[in-house]
Amino acid sequence: MADVIESARTLKSRAMDARDDEDFEGAISLLSQARRELERELHDLEPKRADTGSPGRFEQEVAAQLAHILGSMGGVYRRQKKYPASIKFYDDGYNFEDPKAPYGIVNSYNLTQRLVSRVFLNPRAVDEPGSIVEGLPLKDALESARREIERQRAGSRREDEYAAADLAIVALLRGDVDWRDKLDDFLYSEPEPQPYAVQVTLDVLVELQGRLAETREGSPEFRNRVAKACDEIRRKIGA
Repeated sequence: MADVIESARTLKSRAMDARDDEDFEGAISLLSQARRELERELHDLEPKRADTGSPGRFEQEVAAQLAHILGSMGGVYRRQKKYPASIKFYDDGYNFEDPKAPYGIVNSYNLTQRLVSRVFLNPRAVDEPGSIVEGLPLKDALESARREIERQRAGSRREDEYAAADLAIVALLRGDVDWRDKLDDFLYSEPEPQPYAVQVTLDVLVELQGRLAETREGSPEFRNRVAKACDEIRRKIGA
């Protein structure tokens, strides 16, 4: 049974190699295979929940891995600049992370990236109250995301560097007065964040900076925030 999770991890690793080689179709194919395997396993596990009323630990692990695979698919589509597809897969992943879902997953990966991809699609929306992007009022969704990530960080994710990174990104997009503080909380936390966590955060923001330059959209204040965040992370890693 646990082999399905290990298989998904292996397929994801191969998919990320393909993505880095810009073989996007190959990456999506591998991730789609992992998705199908996990969905089949989840479908087989669901009837067993009728006896207990809640998912068991293994079902939770399968659901969490599926959420991560769906998010990875969203990331590949974003690399291809296929933003509506990216949003769809991040949304699908979030459906498993949602606190209202039955799985008890405490994570903010898809929660954050589904909003980041909406900003890629419409950079102006961060500065436009009431702007709806792919069915979500972005400003309200960002406010809700901040509250949820803060709730998670007050509990089991208190020392989770990825939660700190997600909070920094959401604060940055919102233009909160403490966005620099939240970024510093992530970059200069104790224990020091893993280099990979710092690099993937920089990758997202550099990609966003490129999108803002490409579209010439977004307010000067927003573009300046993103540029300053990129510079700060580069200083941290000595790049």
